[in-house]
Amino acid sequence: MTWSIVAVDPDSGEVGAAAATCTVGVEMIHRLVPGRGVIVAQAATNLRARNRGARLIADRRSADDVVASVANRSFNPGRLWARPWTEQQYGVAVLGPEPNAANFTGSETVPWSGARAAGGLSVQGNMLRDASVVDATFDAVSTGSVSYT
Repeated sequence: MTWSIVAVDPDSGEVGAAAATCTVGVEMIHRLVPGRGVIVAQAATNLRARNRGARLIADRRSADDVVASVANRSFNPGRLWARPWTEQQYGVAVLGPEPNAANFTGSETVPWSGARAAGGLSVQGNMLRDASVVDATFDAVSTGSVSYT
């Protein structure tokens, strides 16, 4: 089971992430780009994609551009040492004139898997019982009933 949240605060310029997983290495799935944004690469974690996403965030690319750059066959076709893009999951949140967030859940990610994103917030999970963890987290943070700063 892996669950994560990425968020940016346009008022303070802060970026953040939190995650939980049933495997080792949870501290490696995210990359913060202070003052710019954050990316998380989970499921069949691709550190190369995480690093590429962080470089794109530093270059002020949109969340959609970052996800499109790493979640595709041409960037990550899958090899013996790296799982294909269809087994990966990404969440990205970036600051800018308007904070934005995007995510990707590969079609071969272990069910239940999915995500929600809006504004500067994205919540994603895989190997979960159902959508309730993602939905409850997203709703709590986006309505302000839980502070993520």
